Amino acid sequence: MAAERGITDDVKTDENVTFSDLAISELTLNSLKTAGFIKPSPIQLQALPLALLGLDLLIQAKSGTGKTLVFSITALEFVQAIDNDDNENSTVITTKVIMLAPTREIAQQIVQ
Repeated sequence: MAAERGITDDVKTDENVTFSDLAISELTLNSLKTAGFIKPSPIQLQALPLALLGLDLLIQAKSGTGKTLVFSITALEFVQAIDNDDNENSTVITTKVIMLAPTREIAQQIVQ
């Protein structure tokens, strides 16, 4: 008989913490809510505050724990900060973020 599989500790979320408790812009929070993300996973809760400070991170967690969302949120927040600092009359379009993905599966997650 196969053992029952439940949610493991690495993807369980703290019931008292939501993305709105983190230093994330309203635009990103609204997008997360629209996409169905309310509570950060443990890896997101640990990594996002550090990433949003601009620190380089090397994070490791099993598949499906939310690592892709960590760097996606961080990139969005930095792009918004850059856009807010740009001159409104500027007509120059510059590259702000390049996302590289090691596999097609991860690339599809990023696009979605």
